[in-house]
Amino acid sequence: QEKLKSGDIYQVAEVVRNLALRDADKGLSAGEKRMLGQARQILVSELTFALDVPEADAERTLDEVLA
Repeated sequence: QEKLKSGDIYQVAEVVRNLALRDADKGLSAGEKRMLGQARQILVSELTFALDVPEADAERTLDEVLA
């Protein structure tokens, strides 16, 4: 939660990576799922802006990277 509040996109990306890996391995608690959703939305917003692409494209790119 602290990493999300930091505003540092690299820390947000780390949260997404770590929670996505844990989700694939053994699942997440409800709180962790909520945190993953929040972190993904922050990251997708940043990708949308940085890459100048639609949000759906940014989500697809993120999904491909995490696969």
